[in-house]
Amino acid sequence: MPEIERKFLLQSDSENFSINTALLTLYPSLSALRADVLANGTPIRQGYLQAGALNLMRIIGMRPSFLPMEARLRDKGGQLTFTVKGPESLTRDELEANITPELFEEFWPQTEGARVEKVRLKKPYGKHQIETDVSTDRDLTVAEVEVPTAEEAREIIAIGLDVTDDKRFKNYNLAK
Repeated sequence: MPEIERKFLLQSDSENFSINTALLTLYPSLSALRADVLANGTPIRQGYLQAGALNLMRIIGMRPSFLPMEARLRDKGGQLTFTVKGPESLTRDELEANITPELFEEFWPQTEGARVEKVRLKKPYGKHQIETDVSTDRDLTVAEVEVPTAEEAREIIAIGLDVTDDKRFKNYNLAK
């Protein structure tokens, strides 16, 4: 299933970016937004696999119809998933499967040095949802809006600094 989203940087290394007034209708300030996410959001830890990805795909019977360029393990509030994604663009292929705790624990050590930790909160944003991530392993706040079509993605008014195409802010590049 394709993933179509826009990504916006709200805060990085104590530097705040202009926040769209539509977002400010939800929060009076960036610090209020961050506090809400940390208090009410879902903790996420995710790690990126290299060689082990093919083994895990084989074990769970995952057969993507695209060339996987990224493979991720994720624990999202206890929901354990394995995801592969295709080449980067505004629209990219994505295939996700739930996995057992045993498989997660078996492959998680292989993500050492390639991990991201954050807390995510979803809120309505017009006819879409905004997912705000506050990193707990670095000073970073981003917001993503996922949409069903590339046309809708292009119509979204920027919430902060648009980093949709900035590879530095892709989670697998942030992973450490």
